[in-house]
Amino acid sequence: MSQVPPSPLRPLLSGAATAGLAMGFAALPATAQAQTANSSGAGSAPVTTPDPAVLAPMSVNAQTPEAEPTNINSAKTGMSRLPATIKETPRVINVVPEEIIQQQRATTLEQVLKNVPGITMSAGEGQGGQTGDQFRIRGLTARGDIYTDGLKDFGVYTRDSFNTESVQVIKGPSGEGFGVGTSGGLINQTSKKAHLDNTNHLEQSIGTGAMYRTTLDSNHKITDTSAVRLNALYQSQDVADRNNIDAERKGFAADIGVGIGEATTWHLNYSYLKGEK
Repeated sequence: MSQVPPSPLRPLLSGAATAGLAMGFAALPATAQAQTANSSGAGSAPVTTPDPAVLAPMSVNAQTPEAEPTNINSAKTGMSRLPATIKETPRVINVVPEEIIQQQRATTLEQVLKNVPGITMSAGEGQGGQTGDQFRIRGLTARGDIYTDGLKDFGVYTRDSFNTESVQVIKGPSGEGFGVGTSGGLINQTSKKAHLDNTNHLEQSIGTGAMYRTTLDSNHKITDTSAVRLNALYQSQDVADRNNIDAERKGFAADIGVGIGEATTWHLNYSYLKGEK
């Protein structure tokens, strides 16, 4: 049997592999070398870890103003006779907010109340009936049950919504809070109030018939707790398919708010509306 002679390169390869292993081991970090040594049983070296960084304490003492409620149920009625929120008032209350009025381009109280179930309109035609806003709540007349900011709005006329923030319909007998004449319920309009923002809004509408309408809503901040708001209206309209029948409305409203955002807020307002037919 013949034997293979040993290769002359085998000692060189073996030495090169040993040297490469030694160099690779030396290139490891000190912590890794200690772990390798512990795993191989060569000895026990302590594993060192860096100390965690400790940051200085930070104290934040910021105060933000209380945000207005975004849910209608969390908002207050705005009337001193019913000081609680809509949700906490033991009545059936339907609220048409400003967003709905703007999206539907409602120009009168009659158009706004088309969003409320249980409201019917009474036309003043025939037998010398009265014209203007005449509503029935659950079949009962509400001609004398129309309020503005909790104060009774007398008169039978067409109420424009150029200065209306929202409309609330309180259904059911409310004689204990508003007196007699509220067997079916009442209608309350909330006026536009000054707020702590600088806004200017001009809107113009042109329609067939012909109809032309312009409204202006401008709010200006005076101080950190006071502001003034102005609203104006002009509308001219010809009744379609009627000869020599037209309508014109002019309106102006102003509100000055003091102490806005504080515990006690004062509002001084004035409203003027004139309609001609």
